[in-house]
Amino acid sequence: MFIRTVNKKLIEKTVSGIAVLTLFTSVSIFSSGCTIKVPMAPDVGKIEIKDKLPVEAGLLISEETRNYVYRGHPESLIGALDSYEFPLGEALEETSKQAFSQVFKKIDLVRTSQEAMKYGIIIEPQIEDFHFRRAGSFFIPSTHHNLSKIKVHVTLASGESEIWGKSIESPEQKIKEIPLATYKAFRDTKVINAVPVGYAASEALVFTLRKIALEISEDTSVRQFINKQGDQWKAAREETGPPVDIYDYEVSDSVPSADRAKRTIVPPTSAARGMLRFHLGSFDAEENPGKLYNERHRGTWGAGLSFKLPKTEHFSFDVEFWETSRKYDNTAITCCFPLGTIDDHITLNTSALLFGVRAIYPLGSRFRIYGAGGVGQYKSKLILEGTMSGTRGTLVEEANSSAGHYFGGGLETFVSYNVAIGVNYRRWVVEGSFDKFGLNNVDIGGEYTGISIGLQF
Repeated sequence: MFIRTVNKKLIEKTVSGIAVLTLFTSVSIFSSGCTIKVPMAPDVGKIEIKDKLPVEAGLLISEETRNYVYRGHPESLIGALDSYEFPLGEALEETSKQAFSQVFKKIDLVRTSQEAMKYGIIIEPQIEDFHFRRAGSFFIPSTHHNLSKIKVHVTLASGESEIWGKSIESPEQKIKEIPLATYKAFRDTKVINAVPVGYAASEALVFTLRKIALEISEDTSVRQFINKQGDQWKAAREETGPPVDIYDYEVSDSVPSADRAKRTIVPPTSAARGMLRFHLGSFDAEENPGKLYNERHRGTWGAGLSFKLPKTEHFSFDVEFWETSRKYDNTAITCCFPLGTIDDHITLNTSALLFGVRAIYPLGSRFRIYGAGGVGQYKSKLILEGTMSGTRGTLVEEANSSAGHYFGGGLETFVSYNVAIGVNYRRWVVEGSFDKFGLNNVDIGGEYTGISIGLQF
């Protein structure tokens, strides 16, 4: 009977392992696909501005900003196999030149803060957030639409002082078909399906910067400031001479590192520093021949917080709390209870407080795999239900807290900007002792498999 039980348990573990492995493999394959370089050709067009602001302005776009490329998967099932690369930095530069040249008397493109100090007004645009997805019927390509939205922050400064600043996010730009002229502008692209995707992103960027340009031109405080300071700026520019030719200019290493960090653009997901996770799954306990066996039910839930370690994007510190409940039938108790106890089943409940480190490896912008390990404090309770001399009764014993360790891993995918779902595996290695029941050195560890949902912040 015992051999049959062990064999049955071994088969269940094997099937469970194969299922988890299949799920992990399927998701990994799902995350792989082509990398599509998305062309962008923003066209601002004419902005209805009555009077340009009477000042020569420096458009500050650093090398880091200009070279920024957004890499990621669409926030939708349609097209999720492919990874897209958007040259958002170059598009931001081109759109800004088109928009702000219609607001100010003249603009010059500059790369560093030192260079920008020669101008009365410094314009500094930065991309704060970007999303794109594809909508429509999954099985009918003709219904597919490309949707993009972007958030841009623009600062106007005079010397070290900020005089105006605002963040504006575009509504979702929905693109299905685009003008033939636009296809001609994108004639060098190798993937024609990328054209509508790039056009939607370009339209979102154009909408945002057109709106910002209009707001700057209509802001009376900005105009009054420029009119008041105009004579002083003119005198200062005559003393410092003409601006450096920006196309032959190399970014100086003398630019303060804090200033470089301020202007560096990062993907939206990497800006978050923490995640709250909730776990739900099944716990496959270790066999304890002659003590606890014939496990028939097990459930586990947990919650935890992860905080990225300083100066790194790939490691985090984890704090987790878990609860698991396991039931056993035909359990053999090694001691004899008064009045002749006949046990029906035993329930083993364990609470765990875990501390560990997680190593994260991204697979594009939406998927990532991780490995985790650490130590914990485990508290267990054993509940025996049985009959004593014809009277139904329950015996309960709590074990002393036990120290143990754990390890595991998993895979997560972001279904929106700050929500992720995942599949996870954990193995607890810990022992407990129940003197009252005579169950000394009981292995209360085991393997957890389940799903999780995470909220990034």
